[in-house]
Amino acid sequence: MLTLAIETATDSCGCAIGIVNKTSGTETLAAERTDTPRHHAEQLVPQIQSITQKAGVQLNDIEAIAVDIGPGLYTGLRVGVTTAITMATALNVDVIAATSLDIVANAHTASTAPADLLVAALDARRGEVFWTLYERNESETMVRLIDPSVATPEVAADAISAIAADRHATNLHVLGDTDLAQALTALSPTSTSATPQAEDLLSLAQTQQPVAPNQIAPLYLRTPDAVLSTP
Repeated sequence: MLTLAIETATDSCGCAIGIVNKTSGTETLAAERTDTPRHHAEQLVPQIQSITQKAGVQLNDIEAIAVDIGPGLYTGLRVGVTTAITMATALNVDVIAATSLDIVANAHTASTAPADLLVAALDARRGEVFWTLYERNESETMVRLIDPSVATPEVAADAISAIAADRHATNLHVLGDTDLAQALTALSPTSTSATPQAEDLLSLAQTQQPVAPNQIAPLYLRTPDAVLSTP
């Protein structure tokens, strides 16, 4: 299935196009990424045009669109999710939604040291982080234990410590935001810096169920940094 992946949950803006096969895996044909904050609206469509040309395909060839629905920064998420819904509706294809934290966890689980619990965290600004927690199951895959949340690193660390104690987990690995890893020093976690990537979203798409475009909505978790004041 020829799939376009859109990832705009952070300051970066990226997309990738590739063949997603549930049995044989994913082949990325082309990808682009820029790291210019707050310019997702200007960058995303030209990126999509560029990667389709590099891959030698037409927009009408796309069979599904995968999109990072967050949590993440408000402006980027709005651009990415709106673009995905609009394109999927115009092309009459389904959308594959994935959270930014699941993308990070799925991409790095195999490359990190074995851990009882895995924390994925992204900078949420305002001194907070978006975070969630995963546990390795009997089949050696990571299963999300709780829904994504937003909190200060200290509050998140307290919640994670309580869950770790309840599950008698002694081995913890943090992916993403280093502030949360520092707040968890009492548990002596290992850590790896990471952000969601469009190519990793393509890989995760093979395990997700496509849905109609009207079933997709961004996962903001809080109000935008800038809002209109009411007189």
